[in-house]
Amino acid sequence: RLGILKISTDLSWDKIFYFIPFLLGLFISIAPLFIENFFSWLTIDHRAKIVVDSILPLPIQVKFSLIFSGLILMLSTIFLYFKQKSGLTKLNISSFALSQSLFATCLCLGVMPFIEDKIYLPAERLTEFAMEQLKKSPKEEFVTIGLNSPTVSRVAFNHVVHQFPKDDTSSLKSHVALVLVPKWIEPSCYSEGYSVIKRDGYLSLCSYNPSKKD
Repeated sequence: RLGILKISTDLSWDKIFYFIPFLLGLFISIAPLFIENFFSWLTIDHRAKIVVDSILPLPIQVKFSLIFSGLILMLSTIFLYFKQKSGLTKLNISSFALSQSLFATCLCLGVMPFIEDKIYLPAERLTEFAMEQLKKSPKEEFVTIGLNSPTVSRVAFNHVVHQFPKDDTSSLKSHVALVLVPKWIEPSCYSEGYSVIKRDGYLSLCSYNPSKKD
């Protein structure tokens, strides 16, 4: 019983404090090596698969940034743990702040721009393109289906945007429109008067003309 009590007291909160970021760093550093194979055999929702396919494969600079960030977190955690055992408290605080800043900087500079380009910017780029097209045909409407995106509303601030949560074109009536849709909705549009103008990531910009319905 005394042995069990000694083991439980050895697993103190300060060790858990260092153990968790070490595991996180280990996961981040090895994730780029298997993430593509992981999603290749994983069964996921059709929508999620389209989004994942628009991100993968990861560019080499993103993989390097993830590996480097994970190594920073792992090595700094080991370094701080042994410094804590030696009693250098002031050095621990400054080293912890420095290592975490370096970790966050590496992620922000190497990974976040890529995520933003693949997840956030497609809606912005296609909306800007749609605004240019609508200047040539001001009578057309601009519609999104299955998105309800604040990004679209922000970029198209000087134009009325109709955002429908589901694949429903009944509200379009007889108007010609530019329609921004996710790729998981796009296939159902082919027989309903749509034609794809431009694709970007997981989104497609279509032209809707009710006179072309089958």
